[in-house]
Amino acid sequence: MTLRDLINMISTLPADAPLVCSTTDGPIGKGYHVTELKLASFNSIDCGAQRDSWTETILQLLDGQGRDHMPVGKFASILEQSVRSIKGLEDSPLRIEFSHGNRGLQIFEPMAPEFVDDAALLKLRTIQAQCKPAMRGKQTEETVSCCAPQSQLSKDENDFEAQVPEQGCCGGPAPNGVDACCAKDADAKAAGEAGCGCNSKATEPSMESSQSSSKGCCS
Repeated sequence: MTLRDLINMISTLPADAPLVCSTTDGPIGKGYHVTELKLASFNSIDCGAQRDSWTETILQLLDGQGRDHMPVGKFASILEQSVRSIKGLEDSPLRIEFSHGNRGLQIFEPMAPEFVDDAALLKLRTIQAQCKPAMRGKQTEETVSCCAPQSQLSKDENDFEAQVPEQGCCGGPAPNGVDACCAKDADAKAAGEAGCGCNSKATEPSMESSQSSSKGCCS
């Protein structure tokens, strides 16, 4: 919804009817007023490394403690005067800044106004954080994460694998400068043992090869 859309919709309602903005926490307090209208420009980069730019019209409301809600006619008049002062204000998506009791500031999206119980009810819907790559449908089941390009993820994975030391036969490689085939072999030799034994088959000659090597050419 744009600001022009809102103006057109509330202009069809009785001008003297109270305009009541409402969130899931209840209606805005009586005596509220429009504090500011802003045309904001945004330049962004999302978690999928995609850049974007857009404008938004922001209507700020101050919660009140007065006697009556603002009439529709006065509310529409404020908006009309504002769009004549700032070019483009009426054409951008509309957001509402407001917080009950003026505690902090929340951002809402206005819904289509309704005429209920002799009042114009403008419901405000909370805006939640979004993952834009997921919203665009670019994320697949094979994607590891939406927060980095796939090429970068592959690079990081390769770097990680390159940093993992090659495993020895028992408990990883032996410490540098130690005459051992693996970590377990180094521990065994440090304890006065012959070794871990994992390399004995490779180092001991077989009986058959020993006997054959002792025979002469004519025996």
